Amino acid sequence: MDRNVESEPEEVWLTGDDAETRLRQMGLEVADLVQPLELAAVDAAGCTEVDAPGAAGYIFWTRGNRYLRERLHPRGWSWTNRDNILRTISPDKRFSISAISGAGAVGVPSGRVQTRNPKGSAVATLVRYNYSVTGGARNADFLPGLDFPETEFEPDMHPTWFLLYKATSEGIMMELSMPVDMLGSTVNRWREHIIIGPAGYGGDGGVRLDLDSFGEANAPVVDVPVERIA
Repeated sequence: MDRNVESEPEEVWLTGDDAETRLRQMGLEVADLVQPLELAAVDAAGCTEVDAPGAAGYIFWTRGNRYLRERLHPRGWSWTNRDNILRTISPDKRFSISAISGAGAVGVPSGRVQTRNPKGSAVATLVRYNYSVTGGARNADFLPGLDFPETEFEPDMHPTWFLLYKATSEGIMMELSMPVDMLGSTVNRWREHIIIGPAGYGGDGGVRLDLDSFGEANAPVVDVPVERIA
């Protein structure tokens, strides 16, 4: 299916006051996103070499989403684990947030980012739904079986933002971003990036988390032949 690439909305990055204003429009403050990851970092830092491989990364992922839910629940937010995707849902059910690990220039204005671990068909459906309601940059072809706009989405679907994070020597780089497309099993196209952080590691500041062996919950991965626009 042909698409008019020139008519697609531009990818945008928001920083500083613009980022804070955008978050307030969503009913959020910077601390709502930073604190959960700082708490998750403290938990993950407790792992040692006698833990299972990848334990620190798994704990960071699940606790980050847990602490996000615990912070926002008193304000009317809810959550779902449907399809093994941990999402925290806004009170008006107009969008949700899922904290996941990122790769590339996470938290850097104009940086190119992508999800670090392979994603399956459930994430692909969420991402393509995001595009159907927000637009944004696209890869060359649609996923088989998800040819937009003929795809019928679940009636209760809403846009899903990814709270991307990446552990670095400077802290936990992070951004709240709206994904709109995938290349194979990697989410690599975005409509909007709200740059926040970096978050600290907690404790005495000497912690250096190794999340490189991290894998979010094991979910089926679909290999999809999608070509990038030249």
